[in-house]
Amino acid sequence: MVSLKFSAALLLAGAAALMGCSEPKTTDQLLLGEWEMTSDVVTTTGGETVSMREGEIEYKTDGTTEGEIIVQRGDMAFKIESTGTYILDGMTLTEKTTDAQVTVISGGAAAEQLRDLIRQGAIAAPAASTTITSVTRDKLTLTEPTTSTVMVFERD
Repeated sequence: MVSLKFSAALLLAGAAALMGCSEPKTTDQLLLGEWEMTSDVVTTTGGETVSMREGEIEYKTDGTTEGEIIVQRGDMAFKIESTGTYILDGMTLTEKTTDAQVTVISGGAAAEQLRDLIRQGAIAAPAASTTITSVTRDKLTLTEPTTSTVMVFERD
């Protein structure tokens, strides 16, 4: 009787170990879920510096996204919450914002005047593609191909 209990315990332990090994293997599967930016991203275009921080995004199984980020330009800062869609083609990730909410964090009246323009611009912008440089269960690295800007995310 003892050896039967021992054998059953070994089978259960083996089954549990196999279940734990069923990690996603494809890029599609690894991409799914919530991700958080690990560091600020700073870009300069036309002499203007824009920084992005505290970014989070969730890629869902139905091809939609939800995310938020803080964007700062000079003394103006905005929190942008958005929903959208994504398509993954190999290692190319194409995303399109379908709706956005913009909250002014700083910048006073000038920032308030820009709030609706930022929202409209985010929605009207064409779909944008990034290259998945690497993706594992815990880390996602994206590179914007025209500027070579690198964004690193970890599981939230």
